[in-house]
Amino acid sequence: MDNFIPKTNKTHPIEKKWMVKMVINILIFIGIVYYVYDIKYLKDSIFIITFSIIYLWLYVRNYHYEFGETHITLKKGVISKSEQHVLYGRIQNIYFSQSFVDKLLGLASLSIETASVYVNPRDKKYGNVKISIPGLRYENALDLKNTVIELMKKNPIDDAQSGL
Repeated sequence: MDNFIPKTNKTHPIEKKWMVKMVINILIFIGIVYYVYDIKYLKDSIFIITFSIIYLWLYVRNYHYEFGETHITLKKGVISKSEQHVLYGRIQNIYFSQSFVDKLLGLASLSIETASVYVNPRDKKYGNVKISIPGLRYENALDLKNTVIELMKKNPIDDAQSGL
C-alpha cells in the first residue's frame, strides 16, 4: 500500500468520557451495594473510588494498539501485561457496539475476533483471539472498522499461512 499511515491509540485515543462513564458505573455499583447491605463506611467507598480511578488511568495509559499494514498489534495490562498480533486475513468478526450511555456520550467500542485456533505456549490452551477497543469516539470507531474491512480485503490469508 502506498503511503500507508498506521492508525494507533495516538490517532484514535480512548476518550476521557469513557473513563468518566466507568467511574459513574462504579459509583452506581457502590451505591447499590451500600443500599442492599446497609453499609455506612464512607472511607471504604472513598478508597474504592480512588483505587478505581487510578486503575482506569493506568489501564488507558498502558493500552496501546496499532492497525499496521499487515496486522493489528495490541499491548495492554496494568498488573499483567499481554501482547497480541492478529493478521487481517485471520479476522472473522468485527463488532461495533454502543450502549445507551455510549450513544449519549458519542462513544463506541470496536471488537475484533478471529476464528482461527491459536496456542498459548505458556498455558497450552487453545482459543480465539479477541481484541476489544473501548471508549472510542463514534467517528474513530467507525473509521477503524472501515480500515479493518479494507485491510482484510488487501491482506487475505493463503493456505501456506493457515498453519494447517
